[in-house]
Amino acid sequence: VTHDQTEALTFADRVSVLTAEGILQTDTPEQIYHNPTHEFVGHFIGSPGMNFLNAQDLTLIEGAQTLGFRPEWVVEDNAAPHFSAVVEHVKAEGMRDGEAFGVVRLALPGASSVTIRGPLTTQIGDTYSARLTRAVGFVDGQNVGQFDAAL
Repeated sequence: VTHDQTEALTFADRVSVLTAEGILQTDTPEQIYHNPTHEFVGHFIGSPGMNFLNAQDLTLIEGAQTLGFRPEWVVEDNAAPHFSAVVEHVKAEGMRDGEAFGVVRLALPGASSVTIRGPLTTQIGDTYSARLTRAVGFVDGQNVGQFDAAL
């Protein structure tokens, strides 16, 4: 038992995520991260946790109420974006492949925001057009399907 999710996901073969209501998911670390069965698991696991948007704004998974996606599942795409937002905050984390790399918070219309992770090619106030490479659909907090651009 540990409260350190990094430790659990690094060393365990199987992980259980539990709340006061009980166990929400028991699976491999990879499945828990990439395919959470519950919105709480998606939000709790990861740093930063999964982003959530109203699925009506992005109709990628039929029947979903909410779309969840990890910060690294977002890529800049001016040609065929799923959404556009304004860069609200930029936090550098270092260099990767010779480029500045870090976390960017994007403000979407309607006062919601999402966090993405990747190359730092933008500045505060810039418009960022984004495409999701992957997303998980939820209804009443439960996983109902996935969108994966690679499929």
